[in-house]
Amino acid sequence: MANKNVRDGEFLRDRHGGAFTSLGSDEERTKCYAVIVKCGHCGRGYYIPIMFTTRSNNVQNAIDDIKMTPRVKREKIDCVIDAFEVTELEKFYIDSVNDHDPYLKGYIEKESELMNKRRIASRWDDEEAVKTAEQYSEFDVLARCFAPRRIGSKLVVPNRVNKNELLQEFFKSATIRCSYDINKDPFFMLLYYMQYGKDNDLGINLTGNLLSFKGKNGRGEILLDEKFMKFVDRFGIKETEKKEEYYSGKNEPQKSALDRFKARYDRYKSLNSVSTEVEPEK
Repeated sequence: MANKNVRDGEFLRDRHGGAFTSLGSDEERTKCYAVIVKCGHCGRGYYIPIMFTTRSNNVQNAIDDIKMTPRVKREKIDCVIDAFEVTELEKFYIDSVNDHDPYLKGYIEKESELMNKRRIASRWDDEEAVKTAEQYSEFDVLARCFAPRRIGSKLVVPNRVNKNELLQEFFKSATIRCSYDINKDPFFMLLYYMQYGKDNDLGINLTGNLLSFKGKNGRGEILLDEKFMKFVDRFGIKETEKKEEYYSGKNEPQKSALDRFKARYDRYKSLNSVSTEVEPEK
């Protein structure tokens, strides 16, 4: 049921993630909420857990708004798995992850292999055949948190999980997927660095316009272009280290590992009074 202060049909879709924000509310909507719900269109007897966000004045109105989001199994009494308040940055992060989700974009066919990997059984007619939490991919954080677990010979649905731990694992999975290919968009790495600072557990650092991180095949580096530097300035992202000044006739920001080496070598030569050049034999 929608907010009682809002007429039916008056909803505005957020540009990220398909969440809805109610229009015309008499009360100011100043808080951000995340609501984890069961979504359908993945086969009878199954659901996919998705975390949507919205702005509302309390958690119940937030739940009512999210229930109006497409794909949510709103006819099920247990369609809401969990709900909690989040920060503006966490909301932005969650919406950005959803904006890249192929399931929400409608790119996954109902009976495809990828759909089978993500969906959770809501009916346990054959408990031995039910896919348990441990069988889901490490990147499918919500499924690993809320799918049934096998304890002895019984299947048990987990209780509510720690919000902070859930969000960090959720954000980390999106960031690791990005870092597998350093040519991919570094957007999620910047977000993770914003959220958890220079001591983050993925080893992401920002110095000038150089973003470094732990990649799949060792340490990786990305030179951020003007678009991402505007993003850094807009959100006030602090650098891991201060920009260094290099001797090259004028001060320039660092550009890459090779540029840093060249700048240091040029500076070394300028400070060294002994010529490194070999005079030609006469």
